[in-house]
Formats: sequence, structure tokens, C-alpha cells
Amino acid sequence: LALEGHVAPMALTVDLLRSSARKQGGSAAATRPSTMLLDASVARFEPKVLSLTGQQTCVPRWGEVNFVNAGEETIILEGVSSEHGAFHPTTNRIGPLPKGAAVKLSVLFLTQAPGTFDGLVLVHTNIGAIPYTVKATA
Repeated sequence: LALEGHVAPMALTVDLLRSSARKQGGSAAATRPSTMLLDASVARFEPKVLSLTGQQTCVPRWGEVNFVNAGEETIILEGVSSEHGAFHPTTNRIGPLPKGAAVKLSVLFLTQAPGTFDGLVLVHTNIGAIPYTVKATA
């Protein structure tokens, strides 16, 4: 359904990135990556996969994971998100993460239905979004 004069949010975001890049004399991709980082070797997660099993429904459960900058350069941590509604990530640190430094991420698992859940937590950085696998059962 198209509304006359309505601009889709994604189109607006792309236009803003392009205009920002033009003002700075670069390309939108060079200004701010908005895609998933394909080479995630710049980061390491401990544990490699967060697995929360045997959880009761409608009862929250927290899991923790360390996000380590394994690259050669400082990366800027901008935030965390999830592509699955049962997982809710958070962190208490946003900003520069020097080479070798780590930050703790907390992931809340909360579901209203029994089953097996697989999802991705995305760590948003200045070089792209770095995916992390989360699994749970209820």
C-alpha cells in the first residue's frame, strides 16, 4: 500500500546516509556500514554460542557473553539488537573498544510458548553488525 507523499523509513535512511556522505565527500558505504559484517574475525564471543535450555515459559532468564575485540584496530560499539522477539540483548558499555578489550553483553530470554528458539544477537559497530548465535528451549 503506497501513500502519496509518504517516504518509507528504509528509503529515508538510505537518503540520509547518501546526503551525509556527499557532504563529507565520500560514499555512503564508507560513511557508516548498515549491513552485517561478513568477516567477523575482528571479534570473538565467549562462549561461542549462548545456549539457554530447560527454561519455563513466561519466566525471564538472563545469559551473559563476552564480546572481545580480536582485531588490530579499535572498534566503536554502537549498540546491540536481536532479530528474534524471544531474545533481548543489552550492554552497559557503548563507545570505543580497544584491541584486546572485552565488554559483557546480557541476553534476556523470555517466551510465552514452549519450543526451541534459535536467533541472532547483532552487535552494531562502526564496521558493521557482528552476528552472535543464541539458542534456547522452553
